[in-house]
Amino acid sequence: MHQNDGILRSLTARAVIEAIMERQNDMAHRKGFWDEDHGHHTNGSKLNLIHAEVSEVTEACRHVDDPSDLGSTVVNFDPSEKIPDFTHTEEELADIILRTMCLAHERRCRLWEAIVAKLNYNETREYMHGKKIG
Repeated sequence: MHQNDGILRSLTARAVIEAIMERQNDMAHRKGFWDEDHGHHTNGSKLNLIHAEVSEVTEACRHVDDPSDLGSTVVNFDPSEKIPDFTHTEEELADIILRTMCLAHERRCRLWEAIVAKLNYNETREYMHGKKIG
């Protein structure tokens, strides 16, 4: 058992995550991102949107002077045009999480439980999960 298991099992934290999932999914429906007549309702189209956000954050990272600090604490950070108090990288990382949460909510995935289970499993894995990189 990890020292933060109590936090992970917290109903408050779970409720916050589930509320964000529901809000994002409701908004996506209102904004047409689940309209069947546009082909936006398939799992593949949703995964493609998440992949597009990963590509956008990859591009945003290319414009960062210090790759160890992608946040707004950077002196000359690349601000988001949509949410200027945050970096472009922070915005795109948020998009990845929000689109993932939307898909999980729509498809009735037990995302919170899977996150907790995966964190616990990862604690048992060896260094670099036994992989050699390089």
